[in-house]
Amino acid sequence: MPDKTNISTANRREFIRVIPDRLAPVRVDINGEGFIEVTNAVDISEGGIRISVRHRFTGCHVDLPAAVIIYLPPPIARHFSARGRIRHVLGDSFGVQFISLNPIDRALVRDYVERAVKKEAPAGNFFGLFRKMFGLAP
Repeated sequence: MPDKTNISTANRREFIRVIPDRLAPVRVDINGEGFIEVTNAVDISEGGIRISVRHRFTGCHVDLPAAVIIYLPPPIARHFSARGRIRHVLGDSFGVQFISLNPIDRALVRDYVERAVKKEAPAGNFFGLFRKMFGLAP
């Protein structure tokens, strides 16, 4: 594993994150201290999810807990719930790190991410391989 102290912040991701297809969004129900929202994911990985809403939540602050229910679109077509912690807030976007994701649900997310990477990066695609190696969204 590379020494993370020598890698830029953008490339320190532990998991590959992908941007869901607009025609097959990843739906997210999120509930935190003082807010509840149903929206779509901006991106998702095994480590967490980023969402965007058109308004700021008064209770949405870094390090506060949040509960999420995530609906993965077909061909996976499954949902799961997890506990998370808000890790960053920037305007109308915020990231939630999963802090309680059981192995079965982690496997669902991994399957979703792998399918998205394969869809965006066919065999022999140099840029797709590059994105996968560095955990960048396709």
